[in-house]
Amino acid sequence: MQTSLLVVTFALAALLGGPGVSQVAARSSNLPPLIVTDDAPRLKGPPATASAKSKDKKSAADNSSCYICHVNLLEDSFALRHEEAGVGCVNCHGDSPAHVADEANLIPPEVMFPSDTITAACAKCHSTHNAPATSVIARWKERCAASAQSALCTDCHGKHRFAKRTIVWDKKTVKLLSASARDGATAGGSVAAAFGKALRGGKQVASRAEFRQRPLTVECWARLNSTKSFNILVASDTKASAEHWELYSFVGSGVLSLYQPGRGGNVSADVNICDRKWHYLAAIIEPERVRLFADGKLVKDAPATPLAGEPKPGDLAFGQLVEGGIGCDGAVDNVRISAGVRDISAMPAGPLTKDATTLGLWDFDDKPAASGKAPAATGLFARANLTAWCIVPFDAKKRGPEERAQMLETLGFKKFAYDWRPEHVSTFEAEILATKKHGVEFTAFWGMSEPMFKLFEKYNLKPQIWVMLPQTNMTQEAHVQFAVQCMLPVVERTKQLGCSLAFYNHGGWGGEPENLIAVVKLLREQHGASHVGIVYNLHHGHDHLDRFPAALVAMKPYLLCLNLNGMTKDGDKHGMKILPLGQGDLDLQLLKTIRDSGYRGPIGILNHTGEDAEVRLKDNLDGLDWLVAQLDGKPAGPKPQPRSWRPPLPPQPN
Repeated sequence: MQTSLLVVTFALAALLGGPGVSQVAARSSNLPPLIVTDDAPRLKGPPATASAKSKDKKSAADNSSCYICHVNLLEDSFALRHEEAGVGCVNCHGDSPAHVADEANLIPPEVMFPSDTITAACAKCHSTHNAPATSVIARWKERCAASAQSALCTDCHGKHRFAKRTIVWDKKTVKLLSASARDGATAGGSVAAAFGKALRGGKQVASRAEFRQRPLTVECWARLNSTKSFNILVASDTKASAEHWELYSFVGSGVLSLYQPGRGGNVSADVNICDRKWHYLAAIIEPERVRLFADGKLVKDAPATPLAGEPKPGDLAFGQLVEGGIGCDGAVDNVRISAGVRDISAMPAGPLTKDATTLGLWDFDDKPAASGKAPAATGLFARANLTAWCIVPFDAKKRGPEERAQMLETLGFKKFAYDWRPEHVSTFEAEILATKKHGVEFTAFWGMSEPMFKLFEKYNLKPQIWVMLPQTNMTQEAHVQFAVQCMLPVVERTKQLGCSLAFYNHGGWGGEPENLIAVVKLLREQHGASHVGIVYNLHHGHDHLDRFPAALVAMKPYLLCLNLNGMTKDGDKHGMKILPLGQGDLDLQLLKTIRDSGYRGPIGILNHTGEDAEVRLKDNLDGLDWLVAQLDGKPAGPKPQPRSWRPPLPPQPN
């Protein structure tokens, strides 16, 4: 018996008390999805043997490029059954090239499905159920909350969603729901400028015991740009100290807040101060009370608790935490700390000034604060050995060849790896001429392009050619043999050009170091392809971190380039796949491992975000210098505060 999807939908709606338009409020997490199939469950990664049925599926869709990031779909019956039937991700979500290219995960797919469109979308292909309506309703009731007001096809069929989201889009408008879109009301009363001077970035100064003695009044002017992260205005000591206090804006809401871990924790007002306007902000911190002020008005009055914990004296910081890690997206000016309780009942008529109760007054200029910056890195990580990577399609300023080459020369880069899109083909020759003009080596080229290959021959260039290995659903041995056969034409063409060929780890089977090594060894041993090797990218290696030292030793004989990235464990799963160097907690150890391995080839520094390529490259260079100084036992100065990155929002419920 076949049952119309619409009949089932209306039946469920009637059962639940009428038609609903909201998503199911609560679903059982303990029950498996409804799957009508004779196949065994699909496992993550290639199975031990390919089934006869899989071999017969000549029309199966290829979702391998999507699985690189959306690994959860490898265990999603919804996606897998559609894939086997020849319906891939692009059939529903569009080709979405911009989404595919954006590893910052800010660009959505071309088509998304709000909950009230799911049934209609499914009905375009699935006009009937293959089970009686009563059975469908019974199974749905088994899996979903009885109090829910609507039913969706995906309630029963598969798990086609993330359990947690770090990036959230409006599925109706397909617009990014940035933190600013979720902000509340903004504070009133602002001024056009904070007296022509401001601190952008972070600064630390030596602290004093008086900065920990309550009562205390802290004042400043601030102009904050975004609620995507916490914005630190002023902070005393590290969070490990019971006497720590910090005046800041809260992530997501942007509200003015004060945090005292040893005196009751966080206090927040209901006023959003992250609106790109200057605000006069103040906190009166007393032993048993906290008051917050915005633009001369009291916006929060809350109790504090007696001191609990051990004081651990540290520095005083502006625009960042004393221990680093969190900065400020905006500007801070005219900070004053005073002993006792000041009158904050009105806006100041001008800049804050010193008087008898002033403990400290700080003015700043418009440039990033001087920070005792670490010296430029030397040796393996010297500028002359760094290769700029992912700066052509990944560049907010969309520079042309001349602008890009000039930028690289200015930053001190001598090497350049070229990634491209179809719109760049017409400027291939201009790119070559610009790099020659500015003394930048054309070190590597992404992919295969005969127009560019002819130009390599014309200008006698022999860069590395970076390509990915094919993804299939085969046994390990068969997959290696298949990859070798697929690569033979590429091996031959690059050999004719006199270019090295490097296989690029980009997730999936072809991104595993052991598989890259197996293919390279076979090509070298059986096909005389001595020019074939590996380019390894840390930003595609989060799953390799635990075994990276051993993997690096194994790859080293074949390694042609190693591209760096700020790394933190599971960063790719928590919105931190691409980080500036120095912002990952594993960066120092990884650089030490790389340096101590004996590898001496090119080192890649990447943008690979939607940010201004120059700004992100600068952030990476600052972070690299800071890390290498520590490796070399030299003064490194404070941790750099990146211009192009802020910590992501905490995960949002689905």
